[in-house]
Amino acid sequence: MSDREVVIAKRYVTYLPEHAVVICRKCKYALHPGRRSIREHFYTIHKATTKAIRKSISKYTEKLSLNGVKDVMTPLNNTVDRIAELEICKGLECNACGYVSKARKTMMDHCYESHSYVLSKGIQWSRRRIQTFFPNRERKYFTVNIKHDGDESDSDSDDEDPYDENTTTSSLDRLLEASLLETERREEERR
Repeated sequence: MSDREVVIAKRYVTYLPEHAVVICRKCKYALHPGRRSIREHFYTIHKATTKAIRKSISKYTEKLSLNGVKDVMTPLNNTVDRIAELEICKGLECNACGYVSKARKTMMDHCYESHSYVLSKGIQWSRRRIQTFFPNRERKYFTVNIKHDGDESDSDSDDEDPYDENTTTSSLDRLLEASLLETERREEERR
């Protein structure tokens, strides 16, 4: 595999060796391992990627040791520092057991089934910032700390969202995104 192919692949994916996953830089989620799955992701989701780009990504990722959904170790009942490459979502954490969900209905169902929740007890969960590696039915959310500008705590306010995607995107990510778009545009023109 040439250095050029590695550079091309790294424009589209990021490898996280501590979790043994490849993250799609555009989707901000881990890709299922397997050459075919990764290639299909770019073929179906990111249609502007050329066959040469997909081939470079496949060659790069096939040499990596990757975990599947069930093998990725997600933090359980612990809040960890955010993983910059993954999307940050608003979510809920059960105060009784630490179960994490993105949807209020799912959290209410969990509290009802697991903790005999009734409305008169009041809210039994807290708002949190959450992340997940894989966006599918088997996803496992975990809570994350988000600190910026010297702030030492997470904000649960529903007012202005200081953790909006635009403020957490670094200038390097914006530069890489612009580079990706320009490369895709040139490839499209060349075709």
